[in-house]
Amino acid sequence: MSTKKNKKLESITLPDKGKVSLDLIDIAARIVDISGVLEQCEDWYEADTVTQGPGGRPSHISARAALILALSPVLMQLPMNLSITADILTRRLDKKAWDAISLRDEDFCRGTYKQWYHRYRNTLQRRVIASLEPYPENPKWTRLNKDVYETIKATRDPEFIKQRKIRGSVFCFLLAVVSARLLGDDVFDDYEGDVVLDATVIEALTYGPTEQSKRMPSHPDAGKWVRFGNHNGDHPDIHKSVRTVFGYDATLVAPFSGCFGEDVLAPIVGVSLDKPGRRVGENGLQALAVFQKTGLPRRYLIGDRIYLPGSAVEEYQRPVRFEDWDIIGDLPNRPEALGITADVEGITQVAGQAYCPCIAGFEDLLYYPKAAHENEAMSDTEREARPRVARPCKSR
Repeated sequence: MSTKKNKKLESITLPDKGKVSLDLIDIAARIVDISGVLEQCEDWYEADTVTQGPGGRPSHISARAALILALSPVLMQLPMNLSITADILTRRLDKKAWDAISLRDEDFCRGTYKQWYHRYRNTLQRRVIASLEPYPENPKWTRLNKDVYETIKATRDPEFIKQRKIRGSVFCFLLAVVSARLLGDDVFDDYEGDVVLDATVIEALTYGPTEQSKRMPSHPDAGKWVRFGNHNGDHPDIHKSVRTVFGYDATLVAPFSGCFGEDVLAPIVGVSLDKPGRRVGENGLQALAVFQKTGLPRRYLIGDRIYLPGSAVEEYQRPVRFEDWDIIGDLPNRPEALGITADVEGITQVAGQAYCPCIAGFEDLLYYPKAAHENEAMSDTEREARPRVARPCKSR
């Protein structure tokens, strides 16, 4: 009877991914240092912790180092998550890159993957994310029952949530504009002032709540997105058979004139995050607000029909016109989109544009779209029968 000998297990090594380039670390450090995002995060941190004590022992990772490390995976086209950053800290930094991030000399080549994972997470959470979190009362370690979540939701301060969302837009803007300038110092020299505004869904790594579920998902403040309409998949008129995506709506702003879109890719220069289909006009203004303070020229603000004529006049069109933008929208050729849609402080809105209130006395101007008047397929007789097209006025 033969017996099998026990073979000794041999140790294995994971494939070496190589050291992170010092040039890449320098780019990430340049974005953090030039953008002013570090100083802004420090100001928010001091304002939020002014009543707290000095804290415990010094951190192994500074706020500047945490921001540089957060950008590094993105520049390497890797997911921005804790595990990848911990791997970079543990195995993939040489001494020059370590010094460029301003990490402590005594920590070089010391510490386990798990230690660096928690060190990085603690600094990023305490010095950066905590200042941007609109819902700090939500526990991160468990899913809440629906009744408990509703109780917590009822105690929220709308002004606090609004403040934190504005902070998030400022944070993204500071990083985005500097990243755009890395395309070249002269990319905005020929910029004529045109921007494109649009929203895209960011899918959450979980599923949404259902009528049968007893607990809320791990992202309880995300929402359902649908492809049509204003993308609000939580609306009661949306049938259950319609395909939805559970996540967030990211409202993005990109320049689109001069060299952008032709010689240079149009970069993102403004971001706002919210549930799909909520506060559409306000989120557009929020994503655009900080970019407007750069002093760059303003000409055309281009968006689809969810902004013009879909958004309320006081939430989007009037504030945008007040900031000297000319709006380009997408007017659907449907009866419900024609005629007077709003009256705000002496300004009458017709087909998504602002007019003098006297236009209400001219029915042919109210219900005859300008697009049809300018249609080349019209006969001369039809064109002469409808010669008048009112010109919009700008409200101030």
